[in-house]
Amino acid sequence: MRYAGIKEIDATTLSGADPLAELLAANQPFVIRNMVGHWPLIEHGRSSPAALRTYLKAHALDRQFAVMLAPPNVRGRPFYDQNMEVNFVERRMPFDEICDGFAEFEDAAEPPLMYCGSIELAKYFDTIAAQHTLPLGARKPRIGLWLGLKSDIPIHSDYTDNLVCNVLGRRRVTLFAPDQLKNLYIGPLDNTPAGRAVSLVDFNAPDYKAHPLFAEAEKTACSVELSPGDMLHIPTMWWHTIQSLDGFNAMVNFWWRDSNLPANPDAALVNAISAWRDLPDDEKQIWRAQLDHYVFGDVEKSIAHIPEAGRGVLGPASAQTAEKMRLFILRLLNE
Repeated sequence: MRYAGIKEIDATTLSGADPLAELLAANQPFVIRNMVGHWPLIEHGRSSPAALRTYLKAHALDRQFAVMLAPPNVRGRPFYDQNMEVNFVERRMPFDEICDGFAEFEDAAEPPLMYCGSIELAKYFDTIAAQHTLPLGARKPRIGLWLGLKSDIPIHSDYTDNLVCNVLGRRRVTLFAPDQLKNLYIGPLDNTPAGRAVSLVDFNAPDYKAHPLFAEAEKTACSVELSPGDMLHIPTMWWHTIQSLDGFNAMVNFWWRDSNLPANPDAALVNAISAWRDLPDDEKQIWRAQLDHYVFGDVEKSIAHIPEAGRGVLGPASAQTAEKMRLFILRLLNE
């Protein structure tokens, strides 16, 4: 397989209060080498994996941390077993005990799955979040820490914009544009390994007989290998798989949505499936027209005849209309 590269940006060309704004507005992947090489996490990681863990333990709050655990035969891949049940268990443990496990198995030829995903820095560590920032203007991201042994995360997408900052170990990320949904054989929406629907294709050993369209997706893929300090932008709803290649790996990511809407898009999708999928075709076309009218078409034109003060949930997104929408949706769901 040969993959196209991802646009690389020179960090020295960035300037201003919101230096990433133009790049992010393009809604395309890009990588900036050594963008965060000055972070304390990375400086400790340069000494050794043990030094990084010692730094984290010194700042960890007295809380139970979630960790995925599975035997070596899952090959670091949180996925499904033959019965479509997840192939790992999730435990909550003191952070010191999790770090002891990382130390025990990081040099193993066939390590188990040990993976801590999306640990919110501000809630689980003191001061670390404030020391690890990005110039994101007025955006208010959620900052997460990801730790694990060698892992192979299945293809999935996120509805948030995502800046992946590699901290320790090498990490290979392969991306597919949103329009590849039809070629990726996505699994169930409500039974997922880690909260996001994943492709049922084994990226490292595709079964083209079972998943023939995946060959078309591969033709469009772009891939990049990240070293400590590198930052990658994964745009909203881009499908991606992340492979951690070394014995112990760490990354920090920044998630945010440029929207005042309170609704979770996944919830909207599931509700739409429930409400519309099994309707007669002629009724589906009516609701398709409603969506085109209010969502995908000329939104301003669709509400121009309503006085601004009376547009309610049809008005522009704001904190006020977001709350109106939330209450209106709750009322409808409870009818």
